[in-house]
Order: sequence, then structure tokens, then C-alpha cells
Amino acid sequence: MIMTSPEFSAENPRQYAREILNQSSRVISEAVAIVSPDNPGVSPLDIFPAPKERRSDDEGIELTEDQELRLRTCAAELGFGRQSNRSMSELGLYGGHVIIEGGYAHKMLAEALLVVEDQSADPASIVISVTPNRQIDDAEREITARVLGIEVANVGKTEYEVARQVANTIPGFEKAEFETELPYRYDIDDEFKVFGGSNGQFTSIGRVGHAPVILLRVDREDYIDEGGDHQYRNQPDAAALIKIVDSILRNNGDTIYPIAFVTSGTYQPSREVDGARAALSVNRKVGIPTYGTELLALVKGESIPAPGPVNQLPGEFHKMVLQVQRLQEVIEKS
Repeated sequence: MIMTSPEFSAENPRQYAREILNQSSRVISEAVAIVSPDNPGVSPLDIFPAPKERRSDDEGIELTEDQELRLRTCAAELGFGRQSNRSMSELGLYGGHVIIEGGYAHKMLAEALLVVEDQSADPASIVISVTPNRQIDDAEREITARVLGIEVANVGKTEYEVARQVANTIPGFEKAEFETELPYRYDIDDEFKVFGGSNGQFTSIGRVGHAPVILLRVDREDYIDEGGDHQYRNQPDAAALIKIVDSILRNNGDTIYPIAFVTSGTYQPSREVDGARAALSVNRKVGIPTYGTELLALVKGESIPAPGPVNQLPGEFHKMVLQVQRLQEVIEKS
């Protein structure tokens, strides 16, 4: 059964959070029953493996054709695999501050197009959140060069560097004559609290219309675990990024305009929960606009939209379970 989408209650953060919690919890239970029919009470974290840093590296889980179809249908209720876009205007996020989620160049460009081609959106600012830690491998370099129309040799070495190149391809983007570091910083060791003073985490690189375009550097702590493997921690998730942007806005006297966290329909299930959790914390309207498979195909120059990558679906469920648990805790404390 297709439920009424919770975005219509987004003006009330607490009601919005409860609707997202109830819908997500129900879909998770259905997904577990599909994958583990003989033991539907098993913990979803035991059957849905955690996602990799690059979701395309996820191995997925073994599914029959029937299970895959039913799992896709179940996840589609939350946006996974949707062909059409869900725009800022559709969610009532007019004049909002936009956070573009980092990742592959084609993903970031699709997110940006979703915003700038929405004539009623009128964004107040566009923040591109990207990590300097993820390196661009050869296969991704080829795709990025084709999507951005540049030489392979000129593709940036990291996601952060590629974000600048993506910005240059956004329709209407005007590059700043001089980039400006903004006088804010957040502390990965202190719950991502925002302080004054620049450390390069926020850089203004240009504008689209009246909206400044800002690179938000997503920092983290790298470490080696007991098994000798490279790991990382203290990296802000979507909810933390929303709260970071909210803190800066409040510092500038803006407590009214909404925040839009723009991502792929593939990641809508977990990001929607993040958005609801952040909305409760900041008491501001938050929405999750998402691009569909048709827009992504257009950006990549493909004639037929590819279905949602089923190998990424288990990792998305795993992440959603963790975020639902955190959302439940926030609701109980509020």
C-alpha cells in the first residue's frame, strides 16, 4: 500500500519525525520478512550488511528473483528506484538553503540540476558537501571526464577537487574572481559544534543567480583498527551537516528559511530519517529533494534509465535501521 508521503507534515518537525519513523519502521519490518521469511524477527542489522564508503562497492546479498522484486517494491515506497524527481517546489522548500550531497560527479551534477532547473525553488544558498579523503579511481575518472566534458587527465584527484569542476558545469554558475574562506569551522571531536574562525572547511567559490555556492569540506578522523585495516570515524552524516548549516544560518539571524538536503532517490530512505532527526533538533523545516533515475540517465548520457542498484539496497536498509534507532531516541527525549 502506498502511504501518504510525510513531507506534507514537514511544517511540524515533531509530527514529521513521527510519520517518518512509523513509515520507515514498517518498511524495514516488511523488508526483513521478505529476506528472512523463516525468521522475520531477526535483527535487520544481521541480514543487511553495512554499506561501503563508495556504495557502488557494496556486494549486496543473495536474493531470488521474487525476493528482489518484492524488496524493490517495498523500498520504492521510500523513493528507491523512482524514475521521476522530487523537487524543492514539490516539497514546499521555496527560498531554502540547499545542501548538495557529495559523491560521483554525475550524482552531484544531477542534484544541482534538480535545484537550478526548478524555476520556483529560488534557493538562498547552495552548499556542496564533499570529502577530500575519497580518491577518484581510473574507472570513475573516465565517467567524470565524459559527464563534465573535460579531458581525463584534468579530472580532480579527490571528490573535493571534482566538486569544483562540477560547479563550473552548473547552468548559471558564475565563478568568483577570488575564492573566500568563510569565518566558520566545525569540530569533529565536539559533536560538530560550529565556532568562529576559518580553517578552510567553508569556501565560497561563486554564485548561481543571487545564491552563493559554497564548498563544505567533510572532515573525519582516519585510524587503523586492531586488525590493521584503515577505518574512519567522526565524519558528519546528513543530519549533522544539516545542523552545521543551521548553526551558521542562525549566527546570521536566519531561523526561518528551510533547508533542503538534496540526494538520490536511492538514498532517500535513510536521508529522510536523517532529515527528520535534524528537523527536530533545529526546529526548522527540512526536506529531502531527490533526483530520479531519468535525470541521472540524462546527465550520464544514457538513453534508458538504469533501475535502482539492488546491490546498494541492503546497505541502505542497514543505514536506515541505525538512523531510525537514533530518531527514536531523539523523539523520546524531545
